Amino acid sequence: MTASLGAFVLPTNAVFDPLSLVFSERVALPDDSKTTVHVLRQALRNTVVRVTSLRSATRVTNVCNEFGDRVVAAMSGGFFAREAGRPLGELWIAGKRQAHESFQAPWHSIRGALHVGADRISIDRRQMLPPKPDGDLLQAGPLLVMDGRPVVDPTTDSEGFRSGCRQFDTDITDGRYPRAAIGYDDTYVYGVVVDGRTDSDVGMTLTELAVYMTGSLGVAAALNLDGGGSATLAARDSEGAFHVINSPMDGYMQPTPGGSRQLYSAIVFTEV
Repeated sequence: MTASLGAFVLPTNAVFDPLSLVFSERVALPDDSKTTVHVLRQALRNTVVRVTSLRSATRVTNVCNEFGDRVVAAMSGGFFAREAGRPLGELWIAGKRQAHESFQAPWHSIRGALHVGADRISIDRRQMLPPKPDGDLLQAGPLLVMDGRPVVDPTTDSEGFRSGCRQFDTDITDGRYPRAAIGYDDTYVYGVVVDGRTDSDVGMTLTELAVYMTGSLGVAAALNLDGGGSATLAARDSEGAFHVINSPMDGYMQPTPGGSRQLYSAIVFTEV
């Protein structure tokens, strides 16, 4: 299968095993570099997607264990303000606004968000979603895919991630990094995590991630989540134990201590 965006071509050989919870594959990038991508695919009809706000920094595997035996997987959520020790970007849980650090104006009303309501999942610019949402809402960004097409364009900086990069460790729009994203089509929800920062895994740019999610997964919409050392996907094995599927890296060839970073928000996937 081949995904393209103008002159950009990303070859991949993704084949999903319907009995497998997570699919991992090696992906060749346009310059012949390679990276590993891990994909959780769950049917929307029998999956509850939840956002959780963590009162104190917690690893994703601990979140899985706390949510009960119907949890199948969980992944890293939105950004966080390190010094304040709380989520960065708007966050609502079960219709209640959570304590957080706001994105800088005017980006706070523009940056993308995931909204999980009573009967649907939506990804859109924050201003296009309900001001006081029911269910859960997690703001992150930038938007990667809308209406089945890649929409991320770091050169235009439409969501202000380059202009407002002082709220982050670095300009997340520039270069290849470990990445995390959530997306969906009419049938499935996808949690995607990309390895990086090693000799064998170079990571992806935001554009490469958007093209992968449209070309290989066929998503209708997708949102970039917190990446770098925070990018984490944990899933349940056949014996019911949860394991981190990807290889979190705090720096080049520097595995994250403890196997994954402690985070302030997460996305949890539960069987109906």
